[in-house]
Amino acid sequence: MIFVLLTFVVYNNLINLGQSWIFVGLISFANLLLALHGGVFLLGLGWLAKRHFNWVLRPAGGWRRPAAAATVNEGRP
Repeated sequence: MIFVLLTFVVYNNLINLGQSWIFVGLISFANLLLALHGGVFLLGLGWLAKRHFNWVLRPAGGWRRPAAAATVNEGRP
């Protein structure tokens, strides 16, 4: 539930920021509409595809867990 609330806050702030950019003339309404709503649509579509096709996201660069260190028995049976 907190994730949904934080997502709404970020999305709402981006809409307000875009509104001020339109008012100042930095971006047109159509470009903002395409960038903001289209970007959120693509993120949502990617998330649904990840869940549907069971894709696993792994860090790039070949990160691997270090091998477990050998334990010393210290004379115990």
